[in-house]
Amino acid sequence: QGAGVGTYLDGPAQRMKSAERRRRSNQRQDEWENVRQLCVNGRLPGESRSSRYRSDARRQSREQNARDMSILPGRASDGGSGGASNGEGESDELFNLQHFPFSPLSLEQVERSLFAFEEFAHILGAGPDSISIVHCEGEADVEVARASAEDHTGDTYLVGNDSDFLVYGFPDREESFINSGEVRYIPFDELDCSGDVAVARKVMTRRYACDLMGLPDSRSMIELGILLSNDYTRSRIRCEDMKKQKAYWKSLRWRREVGGEGHEETEALPLEDEMDRHDVDAVAQHVGEKVCGGWALTSTDPSLRLAIDYSYRLYSFGDVSSFPDTVPDESGEEEEKSDGHEDEEEEPERFPTLPPDFDISLAGRMVSPIES
Repeated sequence: QGAGVGTYLDGPAQRMKSAERRRRSNQRQDEWENVRQLCVNGRLPGESRSSRYRSDARRQSREQNARDMSILPGRASDGGSGGASNGEGESDELFNLQHFPFSPLSLEQVERSLFAFEEFAHILGAGPDSISIVHCEGEADVEVARASAEDHTGDTYLVGNDSDFLVYGFPDREESFINSGEVRYIPFDELDCSGDVAVARKVMTRRYACDLMGLPDSRSMIELGILLSNDYTRSRIRCEDMKKQKAYWKSLRWRREVGGEGHEETEALPLEDEMDRHDVDAVAQHVGEKVCGGWALTSTDPSLRLAIDYSYRLYSFGDVSSFPDTVPDESGEEEEKSDGHEDEEEEPERFPTLPPDFDISLAGRMVSPIES
């Protein structure tokens, strides 16, 4: 239908994500362990214990998925679309996607297919601008979000699967603009490709998300993302050590300028008995009230303050070149070296591989009798 498709690929320069990369690496190791348990013992995650444990594991998985994949209330609670249900409101497909790894070759295959289509698009009758591939210097998310937000006509849509796209936006655009410098975001599961033409069932912007949560200012999505834990604050806001997690939360402050000349006042966030920090609606209401009053977030903890400052700069499409690649901890050491093993090299990720002397033709011999 005359539309062009741009595909943005991540680059190597990704700042301030050492903790998030480590979390994802640990998650992948757990996923491969689930594969091993299934192959060796025929056991699915949670089946080694009671059915009650498995139910609790799935409930916790759903809650974690809701935190990681969406900051909109109820958005990740429908258990996915289609497929069989496990009787607990979650499809088997969703459960498997959350507990087993993607193939390491899947993204490489997608990239190769895109390059092949780009090369032969003219033979297939597609226009010269029907598809483009953009290699980003750093993370692709901010670049693809910028491409949508910079199009003042509102004709550039971002198709993806990350609620962060509802946080990006230019801070100085007027509401009268067609898209107000915001991303026009289409989640993958809202894209209907069953017919001859792909149809988006829903196009989302951060103003739309704010209206759902009762936030008066669309720019307050940055503060909400910080408090609910984004990729840069998660290692502290959702720290596994509950004592440290509470300490990080107590370090948070609201600040605003008063009287000019650089003077500012600060205010601590509500205590746990005054506001449940895990309650999205309560946190959203609190954020809306403070942002309308001209407040912005900071922290008395240097590492969390750095992550907050980076979040403000990144999600407003600012210049982040002055920020370090990793977040220093309280002692000034980099996160990746804070475990007391500074001299040890980081262990590479391990994926299942065939033995070097494995005869691949054996697979064909085993298939032949079945086919015959």
